[in-house]
Amino acid sequence: MSSAEEELESDIMVLASERAAAISLKDVLSYLRVAPGQGLSMSEASRRRNIHGFNEVVVAKPDPLWKKYLDQFNNPFILLLLASAVISVFMRQFDDAGKSRDHIWNILDSG
Repeated sequence: MSSAEEELESDIMVLASERAAAISLKDVLSYLRVAPGQGLSMSEASRRRNIHGFNEVVVAKPDPLWKKYLDQFNNPFILLLLASAVISVFMRQFDDAGKSRDHIWNILDSG
């Protein structure tokens, strides 16, 4: 590693948000070597961007709607009601199966 690369690595300023919140503004500005009235020069901003990358937040891809819907059935009470409805259908107790179905929809609709 060249001396320029070593100097660059030793000059990397990283301040975790927990630590930044715990110290004074003056200490944060001093640690990050920035002047509050003028900010960073273009060359310093470019240098820091090369070290740390762009100030971007990576957002995870949202779950599809069908997966969100099916995840609601991971409730033991819902599974019990579904089992009750299936047993009622096999026993030809269609009114009980309908009641179980109604309970399931009410729970899913309110959850």
